[in-house]
Amino acid sequence: MKLYNEPPKRFFAFGCSFTQYGWPTWADFVALEAGPGTEYYNFGRSGAGNQYIANTIAQADSKYNFTKDDLVMVCWSNVHREDRIFYNEQETPAWTVPGNLTTQQFYDQEWLDKFGTCPDWFFIRDFASIHLVTGFLNKTNSHQLSMVDIHNTWDQYLANDNPITEKNIGSIAFPAEKQKILPSFYKTLWNNKLGNKLKNDMKRIHPCYADYHPTPDEHFLYLKKIFKKHKWSKSTALTEKVLMIEFVQYMKKLYKNNNIQKVTTPYDVFQIEGDTDLLNNLQDLPSKYFIQSKTHLFL
Repeated sequence: MKLYNEPPKRFFAFGCSFTQYGWPTWADFVALEAGPGTEYYNFGRSGAGNQYIANTIAQADSKYNFTKDDLVMVCWSNVHREDRIFYNEQETPAWTVPGNLTTQQFYDQEWLDKFGTCPDWFFIRDFASIHLVTGFLNKTNSHQLSMVDIHNTWDQYLANDNPITEKNIGSIAFPAEKQKILPSFYKTLWNNKLGNKLKNDMKRIHPCYADYHPTPDEHFLYLKKIFKKHKWSKSTALTEKVLMIEFVQYMKKLYKNNNIQKVTTPYDVFQIEGDTDLLNNLQDLPSKYFIQSKTHLFL
């Protein structure tokens, strides 16, 4: 599959933290590959579920009017998430996107027991949204990615070794073969086993390093595996190699300097130790190596 035939005039990316995170993602590599002549909009948001993603795609289409000259790429998340607009502390409406319902802290146990235990609802809700989005993306050049194997994944952390095998009403109403979702990150990179990823990261970065998000080189590897017919530029490939040298150096230094002795995520280390210099260096990586996305205007 080709990424595109000609560099698009505009590139829009949508998704969760697999699309917009603390370091460069697949979306940044696509924007870099398309070049400075392509306007880049990244609407990814950590914790976002498919309801937020679908809503944001619709808002972006309403504002920017997608055309055949645009490249629109979506990375769907897992279905067991609940996105809503609530009034925040300033009494203004704002999206709440707390992420996977089994690990979030926003909805209490009473709500979860009442509304969060029926897989059929979440599957059919999200597949209906994906079906509608697929329809109006036909007017663009578009690709639909996914974080997990969305048709058989309920909880992103538990379903790797225990996929849902029975048919849910969402999969029956919207079968996978009628959708345009490409193979997931989990399947393509780690054979649906997060343990494979963690073992590899601990070996090459630090024995206590643990982050379930792809490293920058994994994002680029995913793109190369999915878009095999695309001839990636030498400059994009070189950027990935140079970036990863710096990324690994920062992470090794972070864990060594803080004498981390147990498995910990890098952001937990930052919160505990407050190593602002290293955090700033990490946050500067996207602007140092990549084209910057335009600021969006949505809630």
